[in-house]
Amino acid sequence: MFNFIKEYFILLKQNIITYILLSLFLSIYQKSFAQNYSINYEHITTKQGLSNNFINHIIQDKEGFIWIATQDGLNKYDGHNFDVFKKLF
Repeated sequence: MFNFIKEYFILLKQNIITYILLSLFLSIYQKSFAQNYSINYEHITTKQGLSNNFINHIIQDKEGFIWIATQDGLNKYDGHNFDVFKKLF
């Protein structure tokens, strides 16, 4: 009876060690295939043509234009230039 319990704990110990080693291997393996993303951005202000520096909303349409809603109106940015649609009231 005691041999059975002793063998059970030896087997349990081996399984725990195997589980820990497998978990360690998988975590290292996963990190080796992780992608490094580089995000580039630039600050756009009124110096570049934005109608106002206070921005309410930003969205990008299907064609890639970035639409920026400011207090002075709507701005369409193509990546280089702004088209500004001013408020009429």
